[in-house]
Amino acid sequence: MNTNETINITESSVRDFKIINHKLYYIEESDGLLYSAESDGTGKQRISDQVVAEEQGWYDEIGGNVFYTTESEGGNRLFLALPEKEDEQILPEAVLKVARMNEKIVCQLAPGEDIDESCG
Repeated sequence: MNTNETINITESSVRDFKIINHKLYYIEESDGLLYSAESDGTGKQRISDQVVAEEQGWYDEIGGNVFYTTESEGGNRLFLALPEKEDEQILPEAVLKVARMNEKIVCQLAPGEDIDESCG
């Protein structure tokens, strides 16, 4: 949408944002949680139960599911946001980096971590 008009989409200070599948995803500065809204700012919903990591923090929507990382000792932890339940940590190992590739999650494990199964 190119109207050369500036509009305020959210009243909150935002640490980071992305547009994914025509939806706005953002981290509020005040609480560090992940939220979503329509592109005009309506329909705000809290997505994460945990604070999204500031250092190498990552979030994305893959296959209709939202994933994000949280900070912890030794590296970040990867979580699946669950709307009706507590968010689920989907990888027990700490990760340094997370990326999306071909609708899959690719992780770089933190030093000293070892994994026996696929990351995503």
